[in-house]
Amino acid sequence: MSRLFSRIYARLDGFQRSRTWCAALSALITIAVMSIGIAASRTASTLHHDGELLVDALAQASVIEKNAVTNELLEQGTVTVSGRAYGSAELAPQWKAAFAESGRIERVTEVAAMLLSTRIPAWLPGLFIDDPQATIWASVGVVVFLNLLIWSGLFFQGLVTILLAGVAGGFAWYAGERNLSIALLGVPLAMLAFFLAIRIVLVAFDRRIGMLAVASTVIREAMSQRIAIAFAFVAIGVIPILPMTLDETAPLRYQVQTFLSTSLGVSFGVTAVMTLLLGCATVAFEIRDRQAWMTMVKPISRGRWLLGKCLGIFAIDAVFLLVATLAAYACLLEIRTRPAQDIFDAVAVSEEVLVARVGTFPEYEPMASDRLREMVEKAIATDPAIREDLDNNIRREIDVKRDLARQYQGEWLKQQRSIAPGAILEYTFTGLGSVSRTTGALALRYKFYSGTSDAHETYPVVFIFDGEVGWTDSKFIAAQTNVLPVPAKAITADGTLKLRIQNAGFDPDVGESGAFFDGGSTIMFDADGLELMHQVGGFESNLLRAQLVNLCKLAFLAVLAVCAASILSFPVAALVCFSIFASGSIAPFLAVSIAEYNIRTEDWAPNAFEAVIRTISTIVEFMLRPFGQAVSTASLVEGRLVSWGSVARAFALIGVGWSLLAFIAGLAAFRRKELAIYSGQGG
Repeated sequence: MSRLFSRIYARLDGFQRSRTWCAALSALITIAVMSIGIAASRTASTLHHDGELLVDALAQASVIEKNAVTNELLEQGTVTVSGRAYGSAELAPQWKAAFAESGRIERVTEVAAMLLSTRIPAWLPGLFIDDPQATIWASVGVVVFLNLLIWSGLFFQGLVTILLAGVAGGFAWYAGERNLSIALLGVPLAMLAFFLAIRIVLVAFDRRIGMLAVASTVIREAMSQRIAIAFAFVAIGVIPILPMTLDETAPLRYQVQTFLSTSLGVSFGVTAVMTLLLGCATVAFEIRDRQAWMTMVKPISRGRWLLGKCLGIFAIDAVFLLVATLAAYACLLEIRTRPAQDIFDAVAVSEEVLVARVGTFPEYEPMASDRLREMVEKAIATDPAIREDLDNNIRREIDVKRDLARQYQGEWLKQQRSIAPGAILEYTFTGLGSVSRTTGALALRYKFYSGTSDAHETYPVVFIFDGEVGWTDSKFIAAQTNVLPVPAKAITADGTLKLRIQNAGFDPDVGESGAFFDGGSTIMFDADGLELMHQVGGFESNLLRAQLVNLCKLAFLAVLAVCAASILSFPVAALVCFSIFASGSIAPFLAVSIAEYNIRTEDWAPNAFEAVIRTISTIVEFMLRPFGQAVSTASLVEGRLVSWGSVARAFALIGVGWSLLAFIAGLAAFRRKELAIYSGQGG
């Protein structure tokens, strides 16, 4: 039996190596897939168009007017548009509850979606109904993927993998386990994409260049020893499983954010660990086992040998991030099709999470310099504790003035962020000239504190906009981020938005037209607690930029690991690399700790100890600050823009600057190292 399988595999492998056979199969698959894609695109376009007509028709439905749409919906359970009836007689009884007291349908979009779903083919995902063009792009992606399998010699292996995954996923789908079906189908496909990408990289590195040969050897070594495969399964293969762990009863916005944070965080973290371990191992073990001796006698310098090692690890990192990004994006498209809790939840996903937004803070008026100087001088002259410190040379006068000025300025700004019950404060946002001309939604993001800031209570607040926008009352949950949609017409011609916030509520049941009432306690917020967000780009390009930032960080880690292992043993090199990686990751928290670190005593010994610790910590934090600040995943999850400027900064500082310094230092030490010294191991 084994001989039979061997002969069949050899025969199929011979077909894979035939260019004629590959060209014929490629043409056949391209025609078949694109034909199916075009047919699916036409069906999706028809349904999308009819969905818009359904919304228009349902908006006119009224049980008071008893028009034709209403009668058909209540009697037959259907609505006819473009000659096609959507709905069914079984749904007729439930449509009566869709009409509000006004006689019209409140949730027109949801009712239209339910009607449309009765005629959506089971084989057509709902995503393609929302965006028919996505069908064509998906078909192109499938064609490219299958053609790469054909020309890389992995077609039959990939075909078997796809068939087995499809059968397993199909059974799970038939059993009603949609998330399990996606996992059973997604994990093998993600790993297949990983092997395909690795094969393409090896083909690209198959050149008569010493540095590329070293890089190719690193990749083959990582694959043959199952190092890259094991880490790939954790970093990539686990992504299709993550949708199963999400709470489908939670708001869709939180499901999307949780998935993005977990999938991208896990993929980057696992890839970083693999980079450090593989980088240290491939160099340190080759030097220890004297394999590097044979390489160095060949016409390749030590610098090119190290560069080849770095390039090989960087190529694996790039494959990891590429496949993980594609897998995460594919799963994200599926999660988006889940039902939202309400229309506000659906809008939050499309306009607050899966977008690229920038924020603008209001302008706060600083305290006048004359008044500030007067208050500082008065405090120095009247405070006996300050006078005693100055007379005994415990504190310098310039330090006292700086601390007092900072304190008074902070209190002055804090007063502008405190709204007493019933009071109104005005805040001005400037520089919004281009925003008013965009079609992206505006949103006011605010995080207020009030009273005990009980998360189980709501507090009233009124937002007043200039012009024809008017005012709106709202209730917020204290100490949590709240969002208020803002119409673009609130921005004036000169790009200014003026907002007045009143610590009050509105009761419509008092009197004939309602009445305002004062809030129960003072509203306060931090300097970043009030922010106007506006859209400047799409999610896909933002995701690309975020992963490029992560790739720059991985490039530095690859160089760091290779260079550290060239002069240190594996355990020591790994310890050094992981220490630098951990310190760089917590650099923002280290900066906060340094600012808060203070030993309150007059003894010289503790003060001297504090000065030493503060100096060392400050130097470390300053050196590692760019690595810690280059955090793109958090911005992506919050729907914030990851700009090309941040990508360029990460590339220049981390990808080039730090990597170049680490490589130069490692190469300088490696050139002085005697490799042909007996290590005490081996024969």
